[in-house]
Amino acid sequence: SKQLSGLRNVAVCHMTKTLSDQLGPHGITVNVIHPGVVETPHIHELYAKEAKLQGLTAAQVEANYAKVTPIRRVLQPNEIADVVLFLASERAGAITGESLGVDGGITRGIFL
Repeated sequence: SKQLSGLRNVAVCHMTKTLSDQLGPHGITVNVIHPGVVETPHIHELYAKEAKLQGLTAAQVEANYAKVTPIRRVLQPNEIADVVLFLASERAGAITGESLGVDGGITRGIFL
């Protein structure tokens, strides 16, 4: 449910802030990424399940996700990897305790 998902996300964000406070003095940054719909084998299983529930094809379900995503497409795994690589690099040394939606703009708030 969305309520449980939001509660879980609040807990993860809080944990990220707490760990960043504790580990920052040791030069360790802590951030969390909330990915959107990413092109993976697992997402195709979800499309198929959702298609069955909605009486649609899996391709229609995927198109519907893309249609409501501001960038109008599903994300690719390398796009998530690029953010992870940046956050793990020295260039992101001043970024800590953050919760970053990497979702093509579909999420209206991480806590929803």
